[in-house]
Amino acid sequence: MKKILILIALIGSSAHSFEFDLWKSGMTMTQAIDSAFINKKVITINKTHLKEKRFKKIRTRGYETEDILYTKDNIFDKERTIILYFTKKTKKLYKITIQLNIKDNDKLANFKNQLSKKYDEIRNPNKKLDYKKIIGVKIGAEKFFAIDKDNSYIFYVESVFNQNEVSYINKNLLSLNNIEEASIKKATHKKYNMTDMNKF
Repeated sequence: MKKILILIALIGSSAHSFEFDLWKSGMTMTQAIDSAFINKKVITINKTHLKEKRFKKIRTRGYETEDILYTKDNIFDKERTIILYFTKKTKKLYKITIQLNIKDNDKLANFKNQLSKKYDEIRNPNKKLDYKKIIGVKIGAEKFFAIDKDNSYIFYVESVFNQNEVSYINKNLLSLNNIEEASIKKATHKKYNMTDMNKF
Protein backbone atom coordinates (compact mmCIF):
# COMPACT_ATOMS: atom_id res chain seq x y z
CA MET A 1 0.00 0.00 0.00
CA LYS A 2 2.81 2.41 0.92
CA LYS A 3 4.54 2.05 -2.46
CA ILE A 4 1.24 2.57 -4.27
CA LEU A 5 0.62 5.81 -2.38
CA ILE A 6 4.18 6.98 -3.13
CA LEU A 7 3.63 6.39 -6.85
CA ILE A 8 0.30 8.21 -6.80
CA ALA A 9 1.96 11.15 -5.04
CA LEU A 10 4.81 11.28 -7.53
CA ILE A 11 2.87 11.29 -10.78
CA GLY A 12 0.89 14.33 -11.77
CA SER A 13 1.90 16.30 -8.71
CA SER A 14 1.96 19.70 -10.41
CA ALA A 15 -1.25 21.59 -11.13
CA HIS A 16 0.06 23.07 -14.38
CA SER A 17 2.17 20.22 -15.74
CA PHE A 18 3.30 16.78 -14.68
CA GLU A 19 6.18 15.48 -12.62
CA PHE A 20 7.43 11.99 -11.91
CA ASP A 21 10.48 11.55 -9.72
CA LEU A 22 13.28 13.42 -11.55
CA TRP A 23 11.31 14.03 -14.71
CA LYS A 24 9.32 17.26 -15.21
CA SER A 25 7.42 18.32 -18.31
CA GLY A 26 9.27 21.01 -20.22
CA MET A 27 12.76 19.82 -19.28
CA THR A 28 15.10 19.33 -22.23
CA MET A 29 16.78 16.09 -23.25
CA THR A 30 20.10 17.49 -22.04
CA GLN A 31 18.61 18.29 -18.64
CA ALA A 32 17.11 14.80 -18.41
CA ILE A 33 20.46 13.16 -19.19
CA ASP A 34 22.33 15.43 -16.76
CA SER A 35 19.76 14.66 -14.06
CA ALA A 36 20.19 10.93 -14.66
CA PHE A 37 23.98 11.32 -14.40
CA ILE A 38 23.79 13.27 -11.14
CA ASN A 39 21.35 10.80 -9.59
CA LYS A 40 23.09 7.70 -11.01
CA LYS A 41 20.07 6.61 -13.04
CA VAL A 42 20.27 4.44 -16.13
CA ILE A 43 19.06 6.39 -19.18
CA THR A 44 19.48 5.41 -22.81
CA ILE A 45 18.26 6.03 -26.36
CA ASN A 46 18.04 2.26 -26.87
CA LYS A 47 15.61 0.25 -24.73
CA THR A 48 17.82 -2.86 -24.90
CA HIS A 49 20.42 -1.11 -22.70
CA LEU A 50 18.04 -0.78 -19.74
CA LYS A 51 19.43 -4.01 -18.32
CA GLU A 52 22.60 -2.15 -17.37
CA LYS A 53 23.07 -1.24 -13.72
CA ARG A 54 24.53 2.26 -13.96
CA PHE A 55 24.61 5.42 -16.03
CA LYS A 56 26.84 5.27 -19.12
CA LYS A 57 27.35 8.41 -21.20
CA ILE A 58 27.93 6.31 -24.31
CA ARG A 59 24.32 5.06 -24.15
CA THR A 60 23.07 8.59 -24.86
CA ARG A 61 25.48 9.30 -27.70
CA GLY A 62 23.60 10.75 -30.66
CA TYR A 63 20.60 11.77 -28.56
CA GLU A 64 20.41 15.07 -30.45
CA THR A 65 18.73 13.30 -33.37
CA GLU A 66 16.34 11.32 -31.14
CA ASP A 67 13.11 12.29 -29.39
CA ILE A 68 12.71 9.39 -26.94
CA LEU A 69 14.75 8.37 -23.88
CA TYR A 70 14.32 5.23 -21.77
CA THR A 71 14.94 4.93 -18.06
CA LYS A 72 13.75 2.68 -15.23
CA ASP A 73 12.70 2.80 -11.61
CA ASN A 74 11.91 0.31 -8.87
CA ILE A 75 8.12 0.39 -8.43
CA PHE A 76 6.15 -2.25 -6.49
CA ASP A 77 9.39 -4.16 -5.82
CA LYS A 78 10.19 -4.56 -9.49
CA GLU A 79 12.06 -2.57 -12.12
CA ARG A 80 9.62 -0.79 -14.44
CA THR A 81 10.39 0.87 -17.76
CA ILE A 82 9.77 4.61 -18.02
CA ILE A 83 9.63 6.24 -21.45
CA LEU A 84 10.33 9.95 -21.88
CA TYR A 85 8.96 11.62 -25.04
CA PHE A 86 10.36 14.94 -26.25
CA THR A 87 9.09 17.46 -28.80
CA LYS A 88 10.53 16.89 -32.27
CA LYS A 89 12.56 20.09 -32.65
CA THR A 90 12.84 21.87 -29.31
CA LYS A 91 13.41 18.57 -27.44
CA LYS A 92 11.17 19.37 -24.46
CA LEU A 93 9.62 16.61 -22.36
CA TYR A 94 5.91 16.54 -23.19
CA LYS A 95 4.93 12.97 -22.34
CA ILE A 96 5.98 10.27 -19.91
CA THR A 97 4.77 6.67 -19.84
CA ILE A 98 5.26 4.38 -16.85
CA GLN A 99 4.98 0.76 -17.97
CA LEU A 100 3.71 -0.93 -14.82
CA ASN A 101 2.63 -4.31 -16.21
CA ILE A 102 1.24 -5.33 -12.81
CA LYS A 103 0.18 -8.95 -13.09
CA ASP A 104 -1.20 -9.37 -9.58
CA ASN A 105 -4.94 -8.64 -9.81
CA ASP A 106 -5.22 -7.44 -6.21
CA LYS A 107 -2.29 -5.02 -6.58
CA LEU A 108 -3.68 -3.78 -9.88
CA ALA A 109 -7.16 -3.21 -8.43
CA ASN A 110 -5.61 -1.40 -5.47
CA PHE A 111 -3.56 0.84 -7.74
CA LYS A 112 -6.57 1.79 -9.89
CA ASN A 113 -8.59 2.47 -6.77
CA GLN A 114 -5.91 4.83 -5.42
CA LEU A 115 -5.60 6.57 -8.79
CA SER A 116 -9.36 6.98 -8.91
CA LYS A 117 -9.44 8.49 -5.41
CA LYS A 118 -6.67 10.97 -6.21
CA TYR A 119 -8.56 12.37 -9.19
CA ASP A 120 -12.09 11.90 -7.80
CA GLU A 121 -12.80 9.28 -10.42
CA ILE A 122 -11.22 7.81 -13.51
CA ARG A 123 -13.15 9.39 -16.28
CA ASN A 124 -13.26 10.61 -19.85
CA PRO A 125 -14.93 14.04 -19.50
CA ASN A 126 -14.42 15.42 -23.01
CA LYS A 127 -16.07 13.22 -25.60
CA LYS A 128 -14.92 15.51 -28.43
CA LEU A 129 -11.26 14.62 -27.89
CA ASP A 130 -9.85 11.51 -29.51
CA TYR A 131 -7.81 10.28 -26.55
CA LYS A 132 -6.77 7.10 -28.32
CA LYS A 133 -5.23 9.18 -31.10
CA ILE A 134 -3.53 11.52 -28.61
CA ILE A 135 -1.84 8.74 -26.68
CA GLY A 136 -1.43 6.31 -29.58
CA VAL A 137 -3.21 3.37 -27.94
CA LYS A 138 -2.03 0.12 -29.42
CA ILE A 139 -4.22 -2.64 -30.82
CA GLY A 140 -5.29 -4.91 -27.99
CA ALA A 141 -6.10 -2.16 -25.50
CA GLU A 142 -8.96 -3.55 -23.45
CA LYS A 143 -9.57 -0.86 -20.87
CA PHE A 144 -8.84 2.79 -21.43
CA PHE A 145 -9.39 5.68 -19.01
CA ALA A 146 -8.58 9.32 -19.54
CA ILE A 147 -8.53 12.32 -17.24
CA ASP A 148 -8.46 15.87 -18.57
CA LYS A 149 -6.98 17.84 -15.66
CA ASP A 150 -5.60 21.37 -15.68
CA ASN A 151 -2.76 21.46 -18.21
CA SER A 152 -2.31 17.70 -18.47
CA TYR A 153 -3.96 14.59 -19.82
CA ILE A 154 -3.67 11.54 -17.59
CA PHE A 155 -4.16 8.11 -19.11
CA TYR A 156 -4.47 4.59 -17.81
CA VAL A 157 -4.33 1.82 -20.40
CA GLU A 158 -4.83 -1.89 -19.79
CA SER A 159 -4.49 -4.45 -22.59
CA VAL A 160 -5.60 -8.01 -23.14
CA PHE A 161 -1.97 -9.07 -22.81
CA ASN A 162 -1.98 -8.23 -19.10
CA GLN A 163 -0.02 -5.04 -19.72
CA ASN A 164 -0.91 -1.80 -17.99
CA GLU A 165 0.61 1.64 -18.01
CA VAL A 166 0.03 5.23 -16.97
CA SER A 167 0.87 8.20 -19.19
CA TYR A 168 1.00 11.93 -18.52
CA ILE A 169 0.93 14.46 -21.34
CA ASN A 170 1.40 18.22 -21.11
CA LYS A 171 -1.31 19.77 -23.32
CA ASN A 172 0.63 22.83 -24.46
CA LEU A 173 3.76 20.84 -25.29
CA LEU A 174 1.67 18.21 -27.07
CA SER A 175 0.37 21.00 -29.34
CA LEU A 176 3.93 22.23 -29.86
CA ASN A 177 5.07 18.72 -30.77
CA ASN A 178 2.25 18.38 -33.32
CA ILE A 179 3.26 21.67 -34.94
CA GLU A 180 6.93 20.67 -35.04
CA GLU A 181 6.10 17.23 -36.43
CA ALA A 182 3.96 18.74 -39.20
CA SER A 183 6.76 21.19 -40.04
CA ILE A 184 9.31 18.38 -40.32
CA LYS A 185 7.01 16.32 -42.55
CA LYS A 186 6.38 19.32 -44.80
CA ALA A 187 10.10 20.09 -45.11
CA THR A 188 10.92 16.43 -45.81
CA HIS A 189 8.20 16.19 -48.45
CA LYS A 190 9.48 19.37 -50.13
CA LYS A 191 13.06 18.07 -50.07
CA TYR A 192 12.18 14.77 -51.72
CA ASN A 193 9.98 16.51 -54.29
CA MET A 194 12.91 18.74 -55.32
CA THR A 195 15.28 15.74 -55.40
CA ASP A 196 12.93 13.78 -57.60
CA MET A 197 12.32 16.72 -59.97
CA ASN A 198 16.08 17.18 -60.38
CA LYS A 199 16.21 13.71 -61.92
CA PHE A 200 14.31 14.94 -64.97
